[in-house]
Amino acid sequence: MPHPATLRSWAGNVVCEPGFLSNVISSLSAKLQLSGETECALILDEMSIRKDTQWDKKQSKFVGNVDYGKIKGEDSENIATNVLVVMAVGLKSPWQRPIAYFLTNKTNSEIQAQIIKKAIILLYEKNVVVKSVTFDGPTKNIATARKLGCNIDDLQGSFPHPCRPDLNVYIILDICHMLKLARNALGDMKVFVTPKEEKISWEFIKALYDIQQQDIVHIGNKLKTKHIQWQKHKMKVSIAAQTLSESVAAAITFLRENGNPNFKDSKATSDFILLMNNLFDILNSKSKFGRQFKAPVTTKNYEKISSYLTNGVKLLTSLTDLNGLKIVNGPRKTFIQGFAISIKSILAITKDLLQRSNSPYEFVLTYKFSQDPLEMFFSKIRGRLGWNNNPNALQFKYALRSLLLANKIDSPSTANCTPVENENDALPDAIVSDEQDKQVSNMLIASTTW
Repeated sequence: MPHPATLRSWAGNVVCEPGFLSNVISSLSAKLQLSGETECALILDEMSIRKDTQWDKKQSKFVGNVDYGKIKGEDSENIATNVLVVMAVGLKSPWQRPIAYFLTNKTNSEIQAQIIKKAIILLYEKNVVVKSVTFDGPTKNIATARKLGCNIDDLQGSFPHPCRPDLNVYIILDICHMLKLARNALGDMKVFVTPKEEKISWEFIKALYDIQQQDIVHIGNKLKTKHIQWQKHKMKVSIAAQTLSESVAAAITFLRENGNPNFKDSKATSDFILLMNNLFDILNSKSKFGRQFKAPVTTKNYEKISSYLTNGVKLLTSLTDLNGLKIVNGPRKTFIQGFAISIKSILAITKDLLQRSNSPYEFVLTYKFSQDPLEMFFSKIRGRLGWNNNPNALQFKYALRSLLLANKIDSPSTANCTPVENENDALPDAIVSDEQDKQVSNMLIASTTW
């Protein structure tokens, strides 16, 4: 077996500098040509890093300043505080590849739009077609969608492919983030009003919690103090999902139908909670064996799912506050915009993939359009360092290089999301530049795996 120092020396020859990872893209193209798969989704998100500069012995320079590679971005004199990562995700087979990363400080929508277009072009040149771009809902990302050509105000989230004007690329706002924003909006505003003048009230959720705290009855849900005092846990998707869940809707319905006076006129609230639960399940289907709302989209259920999602969008866009102002036109509009745009985008993509004449899909898992693969990647980067969940720029590069070298790094059980499928098809050939280096890299991977 080679000495660890030899392995580190070999690993040090891997090109993993900020910018687009061209070798990863080339290797991905070769892999997909063998499988016959040509479509993917792009995911974009930032990870916070330590504001620090370190001396890179291999490159003989300081690293830690803003660095966009060959992309024209911010002032390189600033010290980076975030890493912006672009990942490609398979829509058919279970693969995920980080194809670019950038050290950023205050990246703006124009830079992000430039990066997205460049990524789409580079992949297309390697015969990989990007069908969608997923990110979460900050104002900067909404502005990025506008820069790309989306009419966000009219809830239209598509723009022409930079290389193929006859094709559309669709914007998707991560459903997990939109569910959190929906919970936040209801928790802060307290009341939504439907077109029938019925009130969707946070107080019914609190009343259910109060009854269960008194040990009067507990009706099979996970509602606890942390769900009511959600401000302390607002980043946790599980808390939002357990609050706007089928079990909470069923409990409110049970108490109302059994004559509890505290739940009079709660039907609109339970219906809204159930709608949010079902929208989340449909837009987050993970297994081809899923049933009901968790089932994948197929040609058999497409019309039914399309009708349900379309009706859900109509209800969300019609909600108002107590003053009669439509929420979709107010300051808490992002979750409605996110659901509406994502639903239209996912329906358009699935219709194309299922009904096209050339190699149609048997089913589409909507989970493929979420940010979870990138969140999993971030948790692996943090887990790689063990004691440090806030790496600096140099540590991030080393951790990324280790992942590209196919070291098995499992996501911790405390991460924000859990893996759905094991992926063993890492990228040993994505990090070599010629045949000789490829042989050395293969030896390295065999050694580290042993």
